[in-house]
Amino acid sequence: MPVRLISTLAGLLFLASTVNAVAPPCLSAHSAIERQLRTPISVSFNNVPLNTVLDNIRDCSGINIVPDMVALLDEGVSLEAPITIKLGKVSLKTALNLILRQVGLTYAIKDEVIVATTRAAARGKLLTVSYPVDDLVGGPESMPTEKLIKRVGSISPNSWSEAGGPGTIDYYPLTMSLVINQTADVQEQVQELLATLRREEEKKVETGCTRQRRCTDR
Repeated sequence: MPVRLISTLAGLLFLASTVNAVAPPCLSAHSAIERQLRTPISVSFNNVPLNTVLDNIRDCSGINIVPDMVALLDEGVSLEAPITIKLGKVSLKTALNLILRQVGLTYAIKDEVIVATTRAAARGKLLTVSYPVDDLVGGPESMPTEKLIKRVGSISPNSWSEAGGPGTIDYYPLTMSLVINQTADVQEQVQELLATLRREEEKKVETGCTRQRRCTDR
């Protein structure tokens, strides 16, 4: 995926304004909810209305879950739609996805709450978020920047500008940051991807240290 490399002073000023004005409030609340969504949960519902299911999950998890009534009405989805599901010790995120999928819905993290909504509405407005990636591309054995861009661009590939979509990726080499303009659901997936890549890098370092100790012992 082609990406703009921005190294000018104007580019740095743009990056600074993005980080200060957009990223902190949105990203902090978003990240807090993401952590809560990783909490394990067990559910068992048999022909229970959707609104009751959502209320139950909200009470058990402590996360505010709000139905997007306008979007649901547009799609003809009723909060009385019956839900039947039984899950044991899965993440709250998985449970919520499987429950909402039964009625053709998804969720989005907006305004510090989880909004149960339609897929079209979940795409919503574009958000601009800056992601420091110096730990992923800055070392001698790190991933090449273009490879990282391609990995990010593999998320919802038709949503990027090169495929006719609205999303863009800009790389700022002076600060080793990606500035991504995308919908909230794609930004969520970008965060997950970067977290996964960091875990993979940590494992590589641990493996390398272990091998080095073995060689030293010999």
